[in-house]
Amino acid sequence: MHSERNYNGGAPLRTVLRQIRIQTLDACGQLQAARSNIARKHGVIVLMLHRIIPDGQMHQCRSPRGMVLRESGFRALLQYLRAETDIIAPTDLSHARVRSERPQVLVTFDDGWADNYEVAAPYLAAFNIKACFFVVTAYAGCSHPFWPEHVLWLHRLTQQAHRSDLWKSFLESFHVQSNNRPRPEIVSGSEEKVLSWLKQFSAAEILERVDEALFRLDPALDRIASDPYERLMTWEEMRSLAKQGHMLASHTCTHPLLTENSLAHTLFWRPSHATWH
Repeated sequence: MHSERNYNGGAPLRTVLRQIRIQTLDACGQLQAARSNIARKHGVIVLMLHRIIPDGQMHQCRSPRGMVLRESGFRALLQYLRAETDIIAPTDLSHARVRSERPQVLVTFDDGWADNYEVAAPYLAAFNIKACFFVVTAYAGCSHPFWPEHVLWLHRLTQQAHRSDLWKSFLESFHVQSNNRPRPEIVSGSEEKVLSWLKQFSAAEILERVDEALFRLDPALDRIASDPYERLMTWEEMRSLAKQGHMLASHTCTHPLLTENSLAHTLFWRPSHATWH
């Protein structure tokens, strides 16, 4: 799910183009046809959400905006789902479902962020929706658990300080030894492009270089982020969700990049189909 705004307060071009495309498909009747086709085949639309942040605290959130939904947007989404779809519980997936002309939807959350419990769960209860939460088990209760938030924080701080040179040197530091520096479009590219490029490196290396760059930016800088929800749920919070009727499942222990994991290649890669399962 994508938020409506970028950090500068304007709608990014890609979001505008996506909205135009959706409106065009809707006007042509193709969205309704797709809905009917999914319902006819008894398929299930799985919504993969991540973070739900209160509108007034969006400026504190360091996560990639592609994985963040405003609280007001989440509430509107649930209202739409309740009115226009048949929302199913995770426990209903293995059971024969009643034939319906409406799409069937399953709501899921990845990673196990604290805002899932503190912000999203009360809305799920209000709309009587049961969801599945895929949690990173080894980091339960940990604050600032993943490297993308640290990288984006560095990017935004260097922008505010007009230190593009520091951001550039941070990215170039990953390939100094091999003399294979990042392409110019990476250095000046979007946050999404930078994060995608950095996935080839280990989390430990990325975090170490972020910390070095932050120290160069300001040795006295407070390393603690102000986002109160940038932590993962505790085991007690997860037990509470389970008692409310939600399902919890593993999202791996440490959130590794499975495409770079040799064991994952052995277990999940099917060359004949060239797809991940």
